[in-house]
Amino acid sequence: MTAPARAVSIDDVAATVSTRRYQFTDEYGLQDLLAEALAGLGPVDREVRVPGAGRVDLAVGRVGVEVKVAGTPAAVSRQLARYRASGAFDAVVLVTTRPVHLSLSDPGAAVPLRVVVVLDGAF
Repeated sequence: MTAPARAVSIDDVAATVSTRRYQFTDEYGLQDLLAEALAGLGPVDREVRVPGAGRVDLAVGRVGVEVKVAGTPAAVSRQLARYRASGAFDAVVLVTTRPVHLSLSDPGAAVPLRVVVVLDGAF
């Protein structure tokens, strides 16, 4: 008998994302690279409909991953709050090219939010 697979955690996703370098020219290119990187953790779903909250860019298990190369902290915060309140995710990771988004991190919340900044793109 094999042991059941361990659930993917926010730490798994953040570590996988932050230990790689990415060369991309737009948000969709970064999403492609992230999906490839995260595939080692398990199945990666793209453009996942979240009832009442829109679509999250990627999901690995019950961790939602939103990718941003633009957007004000206020606008991004509102979007992420909808995902976190939806009940669809146990955690959300924001992958962004904007260091100003670091202020959105909320690791102690009921649905934690981790922000990972990637700077190696063409932006």
